[in-house]
Amino acid sequence: MLKQVADTTREVADRLKHDVTFVAGKKSAEVVGSSVPAALGVSNLASVSTLGLVAAVSAGLTQMEYHKKLQAIQELYTDEASAQLGKTRDGIKKDDLKILAAGDENKKIAANSTIGEALRKAKRQRNVGLGLSIAASLIAFSVAGFLFAAGGPIAAVGVVGFIAKALTSLAVYNIAKAPMQFAANKIFDLNKETTHDRIAAIAKDRESGRVITQEQVLGVYVSANPDIAAMIATRYGKSYDELEVADKQQITDALGKLLHVDQITNDINKGRVNVGELAFAAEGKSSGVMPRNPELEKRSIVSQVVGKLKDMTSRIKKTALTGATPSPVPPLDQVAVQFNNPAPAVGFVERLGRAPRRDGLSHVEQLAQARPDTTIATQR
Repeated sequence: MLKQVADTTREVADRLKHDVTFVAGKKSAEVVGSSVPAALGVSNLASVSTLGLVAAVSAGLTQMEYHKKLQAIQELYTDEASAQLGKTRDGIKKDDLKILAAGDENKKIAANSTIGEALRKAKRQRNVGLGLSIAASLIAFSVAGFLFAAGGPIAAVGVVGFIAKALTSLAVYNIAKAPMQFAANKIFDLNKETTHDRIAAIAKDRESGRVITQEQVLGVYVSANPDIAAMIATRYGKSYDELEVADKQQITDALGKLLHVDQITNDINKGRVNVGELAFAAEGKSSGVMPRNPELEKRSIVSQVVGKLKDMTSRIKKTALTGATPSPVPPLDQVAVQFNNPAPAVGFVERLGRAPRRDGLSHVEQLAQARPDTTIATQR
């Protein structure tokens, strides 16, 4: 096993020599071919095998984490992928996510930016993680090779020498990788929250039995539509996530009614609609998944009104705890009218009565033209 690891390390050096030959010429490649093994301590089986195993385990864990993330994305959108691709739930694979992300004109599947963004983030994190593992390994190889080389600062032989080299290599590897990981997160924005991340957080809340709020759902819409996010930032001088509770409620009252956020929030809370549907609804699309419970609850108007008022009371109590000014509660007759006239179960772009963005109108323009008397500017 140790010999195999050492051989693999030598293969890496040979590959590096080949790449340098292609880029810098034969002479430079010969220098690399002879110096890399020595610099990395390849001649010392203990140092090479120990650090090789550490690097292999680290890279393996990075790859496992990548597949775990893909599995989580697949599970969240399995029903939607099944409806879009015409496959059974059991027939959905990770590769099907790529079709949803890129779209397929032949199958009349529109590209989904939310899923595409999630896949790109997972892949970017994987690639950077593998690169950091290799870089940290090279640094640790070099340090260990220098410290324990013949005539070097540290003289260690036998079992004691093997253990010393192993611990040194492991320590240098972790010390080198930590700051590189921190820098990579900043440079490549690896931890930036995506629209999918918001949807996954909502799904986790639902699995924990929590009731999701309209503000959470609207946050998904804002994240999926940069034009709406820019409009909010321009009006309030802050991003949606940085706003106070009162301002978020004000935006939810203004935009949420136009986008029927209250309906999809209620449907998700009652289990009639999958949380994964938000990845499509936020982009003005529909996945084609039928509601799990197509027969709507048959409750009296009195019980419906009572339920609605309870929800409003809960929101008022929540804002009272933060010291924010609660939104006014509409008259009882308005609540009854709202329940007697539920919004149609179609995409929000269609609800606005406007053409999709590809026909020339942005979401902001559609929102402004749909209800000019209820814009954010007039609600503040």
